[in-house]
Amino acid sequence: MLYIVLALVDLQYHCHNFQHLKMVSRAMLQDLNRRFQHILQPSSDNFNPLPAAACLLDPTVAAVMLTDDVKDTGWRFGLVVTRWLRST
Repeated sequence: MLYIVLALVDLQYHCHNFQHLKMVSRAMLQDLNRRFQHILQPSSDNFNPLPAAACLLDPTVAAVMLTDDVKDTGWRFGLVVTRWLRST
């Protein structure tokens, strides 16, 4: 389950930083965010915190997910964990 988050964040990063065909990459990024908001957007009504928690519990994945490059894509572990802790 945690590798889904890694793949989605990787896709977000590439769509965000792809300079050629900006219109296409922007549309792909919007669609990706819409389709996977339940995993990627802590503010989503149907947010599922388990994939984010799985990422934090795996030390190798957490080390990658907490880098500045990943934070720049909009993925915020602080918000994810806070919302998850409040819901339990």
